Amino acid sequence: IYPPNTSVLFEKSSQRPGPFTYRMVASATTSAAFETQANTQGAEGYAYKGPLTVGGTSYDLYAKDGSKYAVFSYKTAVLNPADSLATVVAAINVEGAKGYYWFGPMNFSASATTYSIYYKGNYVCPPLGGCSTPDGL
Repeated sequence: IYPPNTSVLFEKSSQRPGPFTYRMVASATTSAAFETQANTQGAEGYAYKGPLTVGGTSYDLYAKDGSKYAVFSYKTAVLNPADSLATVVAAINVEGAKGYYWFGPMNFSASATTYSIYYKGNYVCPPLGGCSTPDGL
């Protein structure tokens, strides 16, 4: 829960000059809806950054680095908090072997189940060259 007056923190790096654009879309209520939403945004170069509540409404925030050419793909998997540490790490490593980063756990309003969110950045070269490097936007 955030306090009533929340500040927004921005970061600027000479390694990532931008420009950056952001999108906020209504929060997904199921894992399937999240996958559809995140993959649609990811296909347009927007990386999922996390949930954000504004004016009492929940949104999912996406960011795009205009200096990079990338698309992102997402998938979810049930994360059973009752599993042992070894079981959870093994499941995360299975997806890691497929090239997916573990974003973190997420719950959706339509279910009490916790899910792991995974993403993959596919960096493509622009038509005139100068490829981007993976940095997880």
